[in-house]
Amino acid sequence: MQDLRTLQAVKLNVGEEQFILRTELKGHAYDVFKAIGCRSPNRIMEHNVSGK
Repeated sequence: MQDLRTLQAVKLNVGEEQFILRTELKGHAYDVFKAIGCRSPNRIMEHNVSGK
């Protein structure tokens, strides 16, 4: 769980588009996602803002 706590994300605006970038998974963070049956979030995700 300590490795998972190091995971961070930041929003990035590029023109009219918004993205969310996450840090690299470190240590056993990947194993935590695997243990709960989820895949880890993508490194770069498009963030759609509602109302646009």
